[in-house]
Amino acid sequence: MSKLVFREDLIKKLYIFDLLGAKNYSKQTAPDFLIEVDDEEKDFPLILSDADQENFFQITQNISQIDEIIKDCLIEYHLARLSYLDRAIIRLATYSLVFEPQKASSFIFTEMLELTKTYTDLGDSKQKNFNHRLLTNIKAKIGRVDNG
Repeated sequence: MSKLVFREDLIKKLYIFDLLGAKNYSKQTAPDFLIEVDDEEKDFPLILSDADQENFFQITQNISQIDEIIKDCLIEYHLARLSYLDRAIIRLATYSLVFEPQKASSFIFTEMLELTKTYTDLGDSKQKNFNHRLLTNIKAKIGRVDNG
């Protein structure tokens, strides 16, 4: 399974997390469907590698900090106005930019913009452009500079 497919599943879990009211789950308190690793009997199986499952819990535990960064970078817009899926995509990208410095920001941008194009863009590239601009603002705010 490709890394992008794992990221898609992580986005779906973050989407569900947001729909459930963004509670701060741990591995012990999360509903089963958020922590299932490999269950083909489910109608909505979401398979995460151990690393991506850990990322999910790291994101949920740092959601306030991640959301503050996003809010600070939105220009004349509010976090609540983003669709649930766009919030999930931007939260994952922000987490990656802040907490995974070993990942090149160009890779993060490409991956997240591909997810935007697949799930939320209506074919006019407006959402893709909006998310790209927001990610650029986030990268600048946190002072992320890639080597090389």
